[in-house]
Parts: sequence; C-alpha cells; structure tokens
Amino acid sequence: MDQLFVVKDGVLFKLVLVLDKILKMLEQRVAEVRASGATRIETSAEGQRLAAWKKQYVHEALLQASLQSFATKHAAFGETVQIVKKWLSIHYMTDAVADLVVEMIVAAAFEHPVLPPPQTPIAAFRRVLQLIIRHNWTARPLFVDFDSAWNEEEIAKLESNFVKMRPVLPPMVIITNEDPVGSRWTRDGPTPLLLKRIVALAKSVLKVLDMNYENEKTVDIKSALLSVDISIYDAVIEIFPKMVVRTGISEKTPVVKSPEALPVVNFDPVDELVYALNAHFQNVALFFWNKYGGDRIGVIWKPYELEVPAKALPVVNFDPVDELVYALNAHFQNVALFFWNKYGGDRIGIIWKPYELEVPAKISRCSTHYASKTGASSLLLNKGRNSGRNTDLR
Repeated sequence: MDQLFVVKDGVLFKLVLVLDKILKMLEQRVAEVRASGATRIETSAEGQRLAAWKKQYVHEALLQASLQSFATKHAAFGETVQIVKKWLSIHYMTDAVADLVVEMIVAAAFEHPVLPPPQTPIAAFRRVLQLIIRHNWTARPLFVDFDSAWNEEEIAKLESNFVKMRPVLPPMVIITNEDPVGSRWTRDGPTPLLLKRIVALAKSVLKVLDMNYENEKTVDIKSALLSVDISIYDAVIEIFPKMVVRTGISEKTPVVKSPEALPVVNFDPVDELVYALNAHFQNVALFFWNKYGGDRIGVIWKPYELEVPAKALPVVNFDPVDELVYALNAHFQNVALFFWNKYGGDRIGIIWKPYELEVPAKISRCSTHYASKTGASSLLLNKGRNSGRNTDLR
C-alpha cells in the first residue's frame, strides 16, 4: 500500500506518501536497463514509468502550488473554473480537456496584457470564452507566466522553439514556467476535432452573452447555455436515472459509526461505463457525456475507409446493431441485460443486474474529498459564495 486512508467524522481522506528515494530508484533502473543493452521497448517502458511518476508527484505538485498561489490573488478564480468545467461537461465535453488544463486557461484569461483582472465569475467566464475563440491555437502557444519571470527575449525564444517543434506538438500548447515545451498536460487532449468543437461552442455562448448585454430585452442566458443538441450523435445511450450519482443535490446521510468500514467514494457508475466503453470500443466510436448529472451518453462512430479487393465476396448476414449488442453482452453480461428490436429498432434497452457491493477494509479506488461551500453563480451554479481555489464540482 502506498497510501493511507483516514476517516474523520464520516469524511474520508487519502494520504499519499511521496519519497525522493523512489525517484532515485526509478532513475537508477532506467540507467541500468540502458546499460544492459535492453531492447528499445524495455527501455521505453522503464522510461515511461519514470516520466509518469515525475509528472504525477513532481510536476503536478509544482503546478498545483502555482495555481493555489494564483487563486489567492484572484477571488473569482475558483468559481470561474467551476463554471467552465460545468459548461464543457453540459455540452458532453467531459474529459475532453483535463482539469488542470482548464485551470491554466482560466489563469491565462485573468492575466490579460491590457485589461485589469475580472472581479466577478461571469465577467471572467466571458473573458475565458474570448480567449478560447481569439487565440490561434495552431500558430501560437498560450503563455501562462505564474512567476512573471519572462522578458520579451525569453518569450521570443520560446515562440521560436514552438515553431520548430510544431509538427510534433499537440493541437493545444500551453507553456508555463515549469513546462517550456507546453505539451506536458495537453498531450492526451483535446484532439483537433474536439478543440474545433470547443471553439464553436464558445462562439455560440459568447454570442448569447453579447446579445444580453447589448439588447434592451434580456435574453434567457441559462436556457440558452444549458440547451444541448443531441442530434449530432449517431447514437445515444440513455442511463437509468438512479445510476446518476452526481446530481448536484445535497442529501444528508447518516454517518456510519463503524471503525472497520470505509465509505465508498469516487464511484460513479456512469463514469465506469464510459471508461469500459472507451476501453473496448475506442477504435470504432467516440463517447461523450456530462458527468455532472447527465443521463445520456452520445456516441459518434469513427469514420473508416473500407478497402474492397478486386474480387470480393458480397457482405451477408452483417448487422451493425446486432454486432454492437453482441459486444455489449460479451463485455458487460455480468452487470447488465440488453434488449433490442432487430427489425429496424434504433434503441437498446439496458437493465442493470442487482448486485451487492462489498467494500473490503482496504480499498484502492478512492480520492480525497474536500468539504466546501456550494459555488455561486446565477449562470450555471447554485447560489452561494466560496473562496480560495475550490474548483471541484460534485
């Protein structure tokens, strides 16, 4: 076990102990593998372990510290991050952009070269939308200088390096004091397609906000922002409402006074389903969902080119829906039953199998939950105020 779980008044805390000795051991292991003349695959595997450890326990810690310090200077920062996260998720862009990337984009919006920092979450949200739309993500990196340490010469050098490396860099490049290349946190996303989609969504939302400011008659901003077009998806998986755990509704639950039982945390059936779908069908489809109370999963089939040889047999007895149901049963038969109409049906019914969740004394899938006040904004969040860098949504 590399972590310690502590229960205090019904709240579970996870403590992870990070030792510098582990880093030295991993570096020594990489050096030994290279010196032994191991294959490129073996060397790469050890190098990836070292890089992953440093990213999680060294680079992320430094970035978190910089963001925390930044949040203390700007009262609206935490709530603005909450709004941006929920806005992206409402439009089925959950996990399209990593949480840390969202926070860095918001930080860049606060540090405008000419305008003063926004004082309210709604003004900051508008500034974020403008940044997403106006920034040329293909031609320029986004600079986030937490320490105000760069001069014009250093910025020019970073831009020059960006131009040289552009062909191998991800679509979104964010350069920070700890990441001069700008690809550490955006390597896994967003993809060019999703980045284009996010820019389009930002344009439509900014248009609604501008209409509300310019017109004498106010526009229903909330309904305009919360409306989602699901017709763009090739298929939609509907989730049974009881399986949606992140409803945003606070419910008082009795505290279990058992010293041996740990509360179940970080368990989201919808999140688990999407994870499994991506694991098994990532080569044929993209899955989109709203993790903050969404009860649907949008599916878009990946385009592919069918190569037909000169002499080909006709395709017979092939039904894409039947193949999908077969695959679903193969991978999820222990947790669900699937029902469909093979004669032209366009829906698949899902019934979860009843089961009893056994929580052992030691669990591995946990995360730290912080007690926080409900975020406040009449735009996307409930009423209330919060302070500090509280950027998590429930």
